[in-house]
Amino acid sequence: MNKNNKNNEEYQPIKQQWVYSSIENWIENPCNNIPIQIKEKEKKKLLNLIEQGNINKFNIFLEQLNDIYGNELLAKNLVCHILPKLKNKDKEWFTRNTLGLKDYLIEPNENKIFERLYSSILFKPIQNRRLPSRNQYEIIFKWLMIGDNSPEASDRLKLAYFVCDLPSRAFLERINTTSLVEEWLTEKDNFIMLAKCLASESDEHRDFLFREELDNGWLNNNQYKYVVLLAKYYLEVFNIIDTKFDCFKEFFLANYGCNINTSVEFIQHLIQSNYSQSLNERSQKYFSYKPHQEIRLDKFLKKKYQQGFNPQEELEKSDLKKLLAEDVWEEGLSKALKALAKNDPFIKERCQKHLDPLIEERAKMRIKASCDPSEKKYGLQKSFTWVNGILIPGVYPEWRTSQK
Repeated sequence: MNKNNKNNEEYQPIKQQWVYSSIENWIENPCNNIPIQIKEKEKKKLLNLIEQGNINKFNIFLEQLNDIYGNELLAKNLVCHILPKLKNKDKEWFTRNTLGLKDYLIEPNENKIFERLYSSILFKPIQNRRLPSRNQYEIIFKWLMIGDNSPEASDRLKLAYFVCDLPSRAFLERINTTSLVEEWLTEKDNFIMLAKCLASESDEHRDFLFREELDNGWLNNNQYKYVVLLAKYYLEVFNIIDTKFDCFKEFFLANYGCNINTSVEFIQHLIQSNYSQSLNERSQKYFSYKPHQEIRLDKFLKKKYQQGFNPQEELEKSDLKKLLAEDVWEEGLSKALKALAKNDPFIKERCQKHLDPLIEERAKMRIKASCDPSEKKYGLQKSFTWVNGILIPGVYPEWRTSQK
């Protein structure tokens, strides 16, 4: 009984609450943002299948096109280039058999909601009498806020509160595609899971935090293991810096001109710098992802922490330069740990026994996550490309995305 009581004390619920907020935004007409048009022969085949009313062949061909262009781009092409060419009876058949299209479009004058485990976004139309042709919306979003930012809160709760407020809500002000909305929600849920781990005082029993999600299959077991590992990494860095704060403060001030006030502030900068580029890259005119490059990058980052740089690794760094963002906090942490560990037994021991194994395991998990056994031919996840905020399967050369 005593043991059970002790476990119940460990599993006290963390501080959390649902938060609501809203901003105003406007969405372009779907036909104004189509970076790639489906080919003419594909349009002709679709029109023929619709005219014939052959639902089986139509669905098979749609699946093939979806593998090439992705959900949102295909939906925009169908609505803007196929639907206007149909006769009334064919429009009814087309609409009836493509109801899923609405999942990938934000249409004028219609409420549209996107949901994840811990967050959601609702697009609510606003009538604009001055600009009736402009599709203006109130974007109402809610998420599960973890932690506490009050002065008397613990450092863990303050970290959790900061992490839970990522990614920036300002990003929603320029979202204009469903792909970016879904990406923002995915990132938001990832941060909330990380915040739950950071806020928990029980390091060894974090599965309790996600028991319902795991039992119901809402959360992938590999995702759970990775976010727990990530929390352990940040907390270990925090413990090292918090114990030797004056050393790190002096190092960053002397080498980078950064004045760090608290250990919590440093970890906040580190976490934000690690993830601030993700959504920005996807909202650019062109961004491509190649799994094999990510694997090389993870292997390189593991060496960077554990061995420091030598001329041969500097050559490798130049080869991966376009994948390595210049970052004061990540780069500075690596150099500070290496420099301070030479003369400080505590930092050296913590790095060797705790931090380095976490970094190595993190790299292994990222590499493993990039490998997909179902892709027997290549052994890797599929690459993808972002063009004007729209997700497209595969790697498209940039020159092909400039067509109108």
